[in-house]
Amino acid sequence: MHKKASRILVWLVSAAVVTSLLLAMTPACLSTPIVLAEAPPSIGWSKTFGGSSGDYAYSVQQTSDGGYVMTGYTNSYGVGGSDVWLIKTNASGTVEWDETYGGSDDDCGFSVQQTADGGYVIVGYTNSYGAGLSDVWLVKTDASGNQQWAKTFGGSDDDVGSHVQQTADGGYVVGGSTNDAAGGDILLIKTDASGNQQWAQTLGGTAAGESCSSVQELSGGGYVLTGGTNSYGAEGTDLWLVWTDALGNMTWNVTHGGAGDDVGQSMRRTADGDFLVAGFTDSYGAGGNDAWLIRTDGVGSQKWAKTYGGTGDDRGYSLQLAPDGGFVVAGYTHSYGAGGSDFWLIKTDVSGEQQWAETFGGTGDEYGQSVECTVGGSYALTGGTRSYGAGDYDFWLVKTLTPPEVTTAAAGGVGSTVATLSGVLNDLGTASSVEVSFEWGLTASYGKATPPLSVTDPGEFNFPLEGLTADTTYHFRARAVGDGTVYGDDATFTTAATATTPPEVATAEADGIGSTVATLNGILDGLGTASSVEVSFEWGLTPAYGKATPPLSVTDPGEFNFPLEGLTPDTTYHFRAKAAGDGTAYGDDMPFTTDAATTTPPEVATTPATSVGNTGATLNGNLGALGTASPAEVFFEWGLTARYGNPTTPQAMTGAGDFAFALGGLTPGTTYHFRAKALGDGMVYGDDMTFTTTGTPDTAAPQITGVDASHITASGATINWTTNKPATSRVEYGLTEDYDSSTPVDMELITSHSVVLTGLKAGQTYHYRVISRGASDIEAVSPGFTFKTPADSGGVPVWVWILVGLVVFGAAGVAAFLIRGKLAKG
Repeated sequence: MHKKASRILVWLVSAAVVTSLLLAMTPACLSTPIVLAEAPPSIGWSKTFGGSSGDYAYSVQQTSDGGYVMTGYTNSYGVGGSDVWLIKTNASGTVEWDETYGGSDDDCGFSVQQTADGGYVIVGYTNSYGAGLSDVWLVKTDASGNQQWAKTFGGSDDDVGSHVQQTADGGYVVGGSTNDAAGGDILLIKTDASGNQQWAQTLGGTAAGESCSSVQELSGGGYVLTGGTNSYGAEGTDLWLVWTDALGNMTWNVTHGGAGDDVGQSMRRTADGDFLVAGFTDSYGAGGNDAWLIRTDGVGSQKWAKTYGGTGDDRGYSLQLAPDGGFVVAGYTHSYGAGGSDFWLIKTDVSGEQQWAETFGGTGDEYGQSVECTVGGSYALTGGTRSYGAGDYDFWLVKTLTPPEVTTAAAGGVGSTVATLSGVLNDLGTASSVEVSFEWGLTASYGKATPPLSVTDPGEFNFPLEGLTADTTYHFRARAVGDGTVYGDDATFTTAATATTPPEVATAEADGIGSTVATLNGILDGLGTASSVEVSFEWGLTPAYGKATPPLSVTDPGEFNFPLEGLTPDTTYHFRAKAAGDGTAYGDDMPFTTDAATTTPPEVATTPATSVGNTGATLNGNLGALGTASPAEVFFEWGLTARYGNPTTPQAMTGAGDFAFALGGLTPGTTYHFRAKALGDGMVYGDDMTFTTTGTPDTAAPQITGVDASHITASGATINWTTNKPATSRVEYGLTEDYDSSTPVDMELITSHSVVLTGLKAGQTYHYRVISRGASDIEAVSPGFTFKTPADSGGVPVWVWILVGLVVFGAAGVAAFLIRGKLAKG
């Protein structure tokens, strides 16, 4: 591969960037297929890039124009040895341009990112330039791949850059490894926008072989990185998760692993502050190395860990967060596939449970290094292939087909024995036609399916069910099969207890349509068995709607309508009528398009805050134009998050220009968000911006007090508490102190918290605790508490009163007992 790979491997312990081609390649194919929760994706297209010598890709990213950029090394092209190779393709994988960078010795790129200016930044190592055997090499190009500058970092021995990220200030952070006096430490480098070093830190212990494979800037300042360590942990190499401050000084570190070698290769942070790390483990799993996925909390404590693989050598190198909340791991496998090693793509749910896995490759060796979740829901993988291409290893770019997108909608027309299942096909993906259907049954395991319907356009679809059991809850979900199989969320409906007839409703055309207004119309054709029916409309930008008008109670069939205001000019909206009585019924979807705008909103921009001190700052904005209104009111929204929550006093402006507002009473060492806002003939907003007050930040956890449960019913309760500072809200609860259920995190920073629990069981004692995280991202957890739901009292059944009346008084007494029974029940 490289002339100096054997020397670098001594101290870059198991790092993906060097070892992937030096592994013992002993295939162990399984004859029994893996059972998958849903169908994995197929290849849409694949492309090889390279010549007769060895060429290998390590990193891929989808670019802003929908194409792809890859980096690695080439021995087929360039000026000597191996050179860094940067390839830019269009959305179909056709090369738009490629460039090599390097000198007479070996040079290699391991990580590439598109930068804010449309260019690219690459990090790897160079033997052609710098101070020692190999140096970290950071290369910046323009949008066409022309080198703008290149920087080396390192000493007299081997230094390698493994991963690069552009930082919020426009500079770059590089994670890698250095063969320093300690024998090999993690190297963390921060540069300015021109690649000039601002600081560098080494992290490690007394043993050789610390490595960094992934680094990420944290929103509150500082960095988190993962790799491997031989200085800490159990035995051998352990996965190492390290958190530093804004200057690279270690704040905390955590190891994960067992008696074998365990290494972290790729890392992501979830929306709730947890960390996901993918890599491989020799300590756990089925045999040899297995792909490894770990989820930790915000301070690195393990929540769960999953292994994937067979008896061969299987590794995970790249991790992405999937759009559905699950995770995608890419690497290579010797246990499955066509032969040798193959590209390996694994999809899991939010708990790390495998949903599907797929291999890509031929009879030769393929090593997957990087995966990207593309716009549209497909995947792009890159690495090296020996089964295809021009010779030796070649760059291999694989793009999977795009699956359809489907949503489960609410069931309609629900009676005692009938219901209509509804779904929305949002997108066909890359298929020209998609089969849509529903799975349904008495549990979320379903067990029954409706006949598939072939459709060629997005939109709503439904299926009527008959012969259902009265007073019974059913589960269902929408399903779409195209270039991949996808499912909507689980939904439920409960049939009526007695024979009922749902209302009948139709959607009529909208009228009174202007640029910002329209009137929705519907017709209630029949009330069914209900004496009164609530009619309303669902509406929005798609047939999934998302908004609803207030319900109107009616007692007779006829027309009904609702006027909408504040619509967007020249925009198509969807709506349908809805009627709720003894069951819920829906009219057909009907679109309308608003007129073009007759007014022009103002133009406003947020500009950086000034005069930032310990407790104060001046917010700045610019009114670019008033639009058709005069004057326009300008002000700011500000707060601890991008939800803001605090408005400033409006200022009237009769002409374009700058405006400002001075804030006081702020908290030292705290990051605030703000944006400018202008109200004229329409409301407009500037971009979100932040500033951080000077002084020592508040790093104390919130203090939780006043925890109690209120409004306790047989199926629900409200949990209340307060915190001494603004913080998020979450409740963990369950029938034991294991707290097997959790509410979603409410990210709004507040001091008075109230969370509603639903779906509880009657007559049960529930354990619960509350969790809040402050603006400084420090979490507080309360002690455990309990409450008991009341028993579900159903009263005496009517048939008991009938039987007693017949036995004691004969038929003449039945009516009296029925009346008394009704009164006793309720």
